Amino acid sequence: MTVKYSTILTAALLSAAAAALLALPAQAQSSNAQSTFDWNANPNSHAGHNHGPNAADHSAIDVDNVFTEAKDEHTIGDALAPHTLIVYASVVCGHCGRWFSEDYPIIKERLIDTGKLRLVFREFPTQPADVAIAGFQIANCAAPETYFDAIVYQFQNQDETFDRLRNGEGRARFLELSKKAGLETEDEMIGCFESEEGKARIELAMKRATAGKIDAVPALILDGALMPGLNGAREVLEALGEPTDG
Repeated sequence: MTVKYSTILTAALLSAAAAALLALPAQAQSSNAQSTFDWNANPNSHAGHNHGPNAADHSAIDVDNVFTEAKDEHTIGDALAPHTLIVYASVVCGHCGRWFSEDYPIIKERLIDTGKLRLVFREFPTQPADVAIAGFQIANCAAPETYFDAIVYQFQNQDETFDRLRNGEGRARFLELSKKAGLETEDEMIGCFESEEGKARIELAMKRATAGKIDAVPALILDGALMPGLNGAREVLEALGEPTDG
């Protein structure tokens, strides 16, 4: 079953997570600059988690395209595909890592690459939030045509990232992930972490998640309707009337 988290939407929580990650001294201009980001944060920390079924604040939020694709989102697949799948996930969520390792390749081969489905990805940072936001910011700095390569790599290599964090090699690991996204130096990586555009994108994704009463990830919205429970490739194929064998 999925793990439920409090939505990191309100300014207090999202700003706190972003501040922990992004606050840099004014003079931080060189590769020797020190960020306040905890490079070796414990990936198993439960600080800030809420496992209750009604964790998020679902008060009215004025935001558009809650259940439909919006302009300038991260997408893969034909814009004229007859079906659209919106996926909310966190790069530090174990269920999400398995979904992108086991289910996404099937969906991509059977539905996206055949022109039947367009996939929209939306960020849903879970604890440890600074680690999740770091991963999202790195992927957001990739060229649009390589975004999915960068973000899927993080999901599919999640265990290695966690191991490196536990071993005190967080800075080196994030620099490796940055290079996968086309950032060659630590200065470029730190500049990416400071990206206001990336932070705004994450905040907007979370506003939409909260408006859609999404508390747990991975969460899938298929053709404008939230799929209940934990859904993999089989459930998506069945919902679209596609054969589930082979």
